[in-house]
Amino acid sequence: MRAEGAPGAWRASLLAAALLAAGCHAGLHYRPDAPVPATVDGIGNLELLEIQRDAVWTELRLRWQAVPGVALTNALLAPPEAAPCTAGMTMTSLEVDGQQRWDRPIALGADHLLTIRFANDSRLASGPMMADLAVATGTTLRCARLVVAAPDRRLRPVAPLLAETIELSLAGSLRLPADDALTVAMGFGLWIGPLRLTLGLGATVGSARVSVGGTTESSRSDLVVVFMAPEAAVFPLIRGRYAWGLSGSYLLGSGWLNAKGQNGTESNDAVFGPRLSLQLVWITPRPLGAPLGGPLNGLAVALFLARQSVWAGQAERGGVYVGGIGFVTTFSGGDWW
Repeated sequence: MRAEGAPGAWRASLLAAALLAAGCHAGLHYRPDAPVPATVDGIGNLELLEIQRDAVWTELRLRWQAVPGVALTNALLAPPEAAPCTAGMTMTSLEVDGQQRWDRPIALGADHLLTIRFANDSRLASGPMMADLAVATGTTLRCARLVVAAPDRRLRPVAPLLAETIELSLAGSLRLPADDALTVAMGFGLWIGPLRLTLGLGATVGSARVSVGGTTESSRSDLVVVFMAPEAAVFPLIRGRYAWGLSGSYLLGSGWLNAKGQNGTESNDAVFGPRLSLQLVWITPRPLGAPLGGPLNGLAVALFLARQSVWAGQAERGGVYVGGIGFVTTFSGGDWW
């Protein structure tokens, strides 16, 4: 059962673009499973504390126990094969102990927390990365190199791992003609390992044919359904910017149907049933070492199949198999807003 009067293709495209922009700017934080401080003679001790990655930026949070007389002149994010401090993405902003700093060089003769931001580059999206810090010690220029991501360095996402989803979908009956509907829903939940668990709240509007009492007879009705839907999703296959996922949910709703024709009737009925979905997700790139399967952020194209039943009181009024396509965007992180 899905809806007539759905918006035109251009409106659906605009909504999909909005979902894409929102989902791709959500960011996840990662920490090394086993931090490995780097000690550089004459410069001090460096330790990677955290990586944040979204569709636009990569941020590194470092602890630097610098020796007196050391000053930072620049920072680069580079592949390991590049000669230290000669190539890579130059930092776009720097915070020292939570304060934005624009002056160069920056004297760091003490224990400091540095937050360094770099623009993303596709060549560094999911491969090995090094942070090169160009340092002035008196009249001498030196380079300190710190491993950010490597095949033998595992990362863990920072908890709590909350999840939010937004869905826009169009669907129609697989058995009866001329049924279509528009569904908009939001889900809230969390990640437990690779499993995303959410409770969705939404509405479906349109028109539908509902078969009566299991017979071949059917009637056309205007349809409005307000529902909630617990859902479990898993993304077992991730390759670069794409992930394949499966989800299962169960709709529990209250539907208003207004049958057309001279014998038309109005009713408030219970509407419920299971739904399975196959999703192809365009994800925000995750750093090398991130756990397989999730959490993740991105926009999915979802193909789904559902069985929706309509009940009046204790009797089944009718039901239909529904198939369709939709867009689902996922936000993951430490908060929802």
